[in-house]
Amino acid sequence: MRSLSAHDLFTEADRRGQRAVPCIDVAGGNADIIEAICTRLATAGVCAFLSSTPASIDAYLGLEHFRESIELARRRHGVYAAPHLDHAEDPYDVERALETGIRSVMFDGSLLAFSQNVARTRSIVARAHAMGASVEAELGAIGGKEDPGEPTVARNVDPGEAVRFLERATPDLFAPAIGTVHGRRGAEAHIDWELVDRLVADLGGVPLVLHGTTGLPDDHVRRLVALGFRKVNYATVIRDAFVSGVAEALSGDGAAPRPQELLAGGRQAVAAAVDRILEVVAMR
Repeated sequence: MRSLSAHDLFTEADRRGQRAVPCIDVAGGNADIIEAICTRLATAGVCAFLSSTPASIDAYLGLEHFRESIELARRRHGVYAAPHLDHAEDPYDVERALETGIRSVMFDGSLLAFSQNVARTRSIVARAHAMGASVEAELGAIGGKEDPGEPTVARNVDPGEAVRFLERATPDLFAPAIGTVHGRRGAEAHIDWELVDRLVADLGGVPLVLHGTTGLPDDHVRRLVALGFRKVNYATVIRDAFVSGVAEALSGDGAAPRPQELLAGGRQAVAAAVDRILEVVAMR
């Protein structure tokens, strides 16, 4: 079965009347998290990206497992879901994902000089389009931490640079830094609403991507979706839910639980978190 691209997901989401498409982190390809997400997608009739970063995927069981685990759950539950490579800073990681059959990738050149980001993104777009894949790109710097390491210092996108970037690099989706932050620790989000309005007015309808959604008030997320953010990313809330669910199962009274009982606790907690995400992002 061919993996889906962002174009595929947006087309189907529009057909179904979704407000936006959630992008939900699956911790490198964790089968229990994927299963929990897909059960809720099937119930709600919602399309979604299922994502992870190269570091998370490599720390788990690799790209082939990541893609095949999502495709297996997609077939089992009859859902419209796409494996998505998130925040790949090295073009080699994008190439590996494309060769594995993933058709939705993000190249994050936000820490590069503007001209380098344009050149690398444009090259990746050409390669991806030749393989039927879609490319998301980032400009500015979204603060916080996506993976272990030093947090990124936030730097909101310049709207003039954003216009030039889209004209020259031609990505399919665009993730502008607007004041959100990755992770649950560190700096708080401070969305620049004037910047958001300027971007929506100037960028010509390219699908916008919201990163650092965990911790944002629901009304902020709904407002951004209404303004044109078509892809909405969640990671920390899913990871925290899974860990908390497993910990709760482990802390129960009685005999030591079996591994499958611990994992069931994680799945149940993730399913509850996904239900809330779908209500905020996708359901009309």
